[in-house]
Amino acid sequence: SNCKIFDLNVLPFECNAQGKFFAKLKFKVTNPVSDRFILKVNGIMYDTLAYGKELYEIGPFAGDCSTLYKFLVQDIQNSACQDDYVFTEKI
Repeated sequence: SNCKIFDLNVLPFECNAQGKFFAKLKFKVTNPVSDRFILKVNGIMYDTLAYGKELYEIGPFAGDCSTLYKFLVQDIQNSACQDDYVFTEKI
């Protein structure tokens, strides 16, 4: 398949009073095999979402100043169709 997920970008919001943060996730996809994708955060399944939005709001996540977050977007039927994004700083 020619499925391709690319230009993945995750932009975190400021932490709230509970030390949690939300983030904006956006990416591009061509020729998806499915109509849904898997979102993993630090290797753990976070959610299954439908393609089609320009921007996804995800969270909340712990802003513990020690976790370096990695996000992976993967087509639900084609595991080779994926892209990841790693924060360069801990939140």
